[in-house]
Amino acid sequence: MPTSHFFDLCCVSGLVFSAVMGVIATCSPRLFGTFAGRSSRWVDSQKYLAVLDKPFNFDHRILPHSRVFGCLILASVSVLSYVFIHR
Repeated sequence: MPTSHFFDLCCVSGLVFSAVMGVIATCSPRLFGTFAGRSSRWVDSQKYLAVLDKPFNFDHRILPHSRVFGCLILASVSVLSYVFIHR
């Protein structure tokens, strides 16, 4: 079953972005923490989603272990890239 080129581009772009974040988290936890702090913005949703509209701050769980998190991201990217290439 053929897939569209747009889907392929989105998959590759997501894998590249994830790989870059994994390398940053593994090599420089301080830079990863800075990036996470600057990029975490909360977007207000509509009123009917008010029950789900509660921020969950998991930075205090991820940032102390960013090297392990980065290695997990890189492993996931490797597996997904292998599956994507050999489909």
